[in-house]
Amino acid sequence: MKKKCLTCQRWFILINKRQKYCSLKCRSKDYYIKYYKHFKWKKDKYCPVCKKLFVTISYNQICCSSKCRVKKWRINNREKDLQQRREYNYKRKLDPIKHQKDLDVRKKWRAKNKDKKYSYKRRYRALKYGSGGKHTKEEWEEKKKEYNYICPRCRKNELQIILTEDHIVPITKKGTDNIDNIQPLCKVCNSIKGDKIIRYKPIPHCLFKISSE
Repeated sequence: MKKKCLTCQRWFILINKRQKYCSLKCRSKDYYIKYYKHFKWKKDKYCPVCKKLFVTISYNQICCSSKCRVKKWRINNREKDLQQRREYNYKRKLDPIKHQKDLDVRKKWRAKNKDKKYSYKRRYRALKYGSGGKHTKEEWEEKKKEYNYICPRCRKNELQIILTEDHIVPITKKGTDNIDNIQPLCKVCNSIKGDKIIRYKPIPHCLFKISSE
């Protein structure tokens, strides 16, 4: 049996009785012509979460991916998200195998990301006392460079000691966690200073050489 294709108008041999098109290309062309109105919403859009340019798949699409959509929902529905997480974590705690798995994952993450762990702790402490403020790792590196990688109290180099972040005005006395309120001190000097308000000036590199000699 032979039949005429609806799109290209060519004669072809039938494989099935219901067959209307000679090939898949012809079928897709016909589908596109019929439902062309539905493709009008295809346009370039900026994602409100990650701010990337993407092409919309549906007429009511706002975000570029499911991850961004979930992030947006969490920002808009903060209380619901927290409640759902608490319920989920409570259920996980009841099961001893799942709870142990969660603890192992946390331990591994803490071992790999020590810098992030301490930064989260500092931020939590600042929010607890209502002081606020935050700084990045790059800003901390610049601050150490400003002090020539030397503890300004004991005048020891970073090769001899480990420099820690000290708040000039302590967080307990409503001091912020911004980089302006931070100075590098070694662990011993930081503990000696305690909650006193002392600002140490950076030591020039030439003076450090004289003192070390």
